[in-house]
Amino acid sequence: MVPSSTVDDALWRGLSDLGDLVRHGDDLDDLFLVAARAAMTVPGVVEAHLARIDWQRGATFGVARCDGEHPEGTATADPVGFPLADYPHAARVAFSGQGGTMSLADPALTEPERAMIQGVGGRSTYTSPLRVGPAVWGALVVGCASDEPDPMLVTQCDLVTSLLAHGLTRLEQLAALHHLAFTDPLTGIANRRAAEDVLDRYIHDPDLPGVALVLLDVDHFKQVNDSIGHDGGDQLLTLVADALTQVAARLDGGVAARLGGDEFALVARTARGLDVAEVVDAVRAAARTAVPSFDISTGSAVRGVEVPALLAGDQVRRALLRSADADLYRHKQSRRAPSAERAAEHWSEHVYDSLAELTHALLVTSAAAPDVRLRLVAEAVCAVTESATWVIGRADGDGRLRDVGYGFNPLRRSDGPTLPLDSYDLEGFPATRSALDGYPFYATIIEGDPSERRVLATTPFTAVVGAGGQDRDGVGWLVEVYADDLSGDVGWVTSTLQVLVTLALGV
Repeated sequence: MVPSSTVDDALWRGLSDLGDLVRHGDDLDDLFLVAARAAMTVPGVVEAHLARIDWQRGATFGVARCDGEHPEGTATADPVGFPLADYPHAARVAFSGQGGTMSLADPALTEPERAMIQGVGGRSTYTSPLRVGPAVWGALVVGCASDEPDPMLVTQCDLVTSLLAHGLTRLEQLAALHHLAFTDPLTGIANRRAAEDVLDRYIHDPDLPGVALVLLDVDHFKQVNDSIGHDGGDQLLTLVADALTQVAARLDGGVAARLGGDEFALVARTARGLDVAEVVDAVRAAARTAVPSFDISTGSAVRGVEVPALLAGDQVRRALLRSADADLYRHKQSRRAPSAERAAEHWSEHVYDSLAELTHALLVTSAAAPDVRLRLVAEAVCAVTESATWVIGRADGDGRLRDVGYGFNPLRRSDGPTLPLDSYDLEGFPATRSALDGYPFYATIIEGDPSERRVLATTPFTAVVGAGGQDRDGVGWLVEVYADDLSGDVGWVTSTLQVLVTLALGV
């Protein structure tokens, strides 16, 4: 009990602390503890308990308590609870929403009620209902030193529960907003924003050795909708989400998310125990209960393996997503590609026509400067591979490479993402140094020279092919062609690019 000389000040401080937390706090346990401490500052209170009511189980469960031995309060996790049937006075409070008192002097008390009063170290109790919205969420139960709680004690305890109710309402509203912001409304699992938030938290955790990401895409989903209707398509997406959730539950920090449309993601704190083939099998088995012909494509990425570990946090997230997306794209392309013979015929004819035009252009411009002729090569290769952009660099013998020009695929776009013209030390780019000596290179986010992979991870591009050499004056030149998610495979053109660059340099 608080000494009477400090009651007013102590009560004011307790209510003030509770009011601050109600307005600004976001932790439920802190809110309960501060409310219990505020109740202990009410004159005549010797012990304070906060409990929630589980209406389905018909019992109350303690959440916080405060007494003379624990003035700061303690959080409680009562797994058993107190059946309302054994506490008729408490049951009346719960059902009526009106506060009620119990006294040891009352002969009508049940034995559990009498034991409860004695357990809180008082001669009586007052129970103040805690309303959240129209329902009674729980109650504040205080032990009183007197045989009957006085009216001022009742009023002040009701003030505590009123403030606490405002805090609970605010937290419930915040939780509802959080649910709307981070939950996919169709499937009930996490959405893209939540998946990226989880990725960021895992990436910034210094104790995590790696972060795993799997992307999944329902194959031919439009045809599914056309054949079984949009309701059937929604049911299919829900089945995929349920199967992913079950897989995520078996992983360390596993989170299943729907990124939008027919795209899903699985995030885990580590790749340990993650078998992409098992994920695919689980999802496929669940979804085929609705669509027998169902199938999915997948892509995966793991920090520290596919993605350079030295990148900054936001760069790692983008690199993980893009690496997995590129893997997903390759998977889908491999499933949809024509036979090897037909693909070879297609590329041979396409490349032949482009090379014929390029060779003629190089002959016509034989007296032009190297960068002009290399530009013709870069534009032609961009067109053949459906790549996004190209960059031409020059090495003047001082150990640095200077970008002197860039452009976009003339058949795809007039503008778009590119790399800024730059000058950089060749010491940190071994693949580029070798390319200047006539050894071309190819790299993606998940394979190739680490220095090239780091560059890709900070750009919108997924792959780069580079080739170079020296002109007749001994000046080094480099042509790099960058692919993005809309590009075809560029790896096959590596040797062809080297031949074209050599031809353009006239050596």
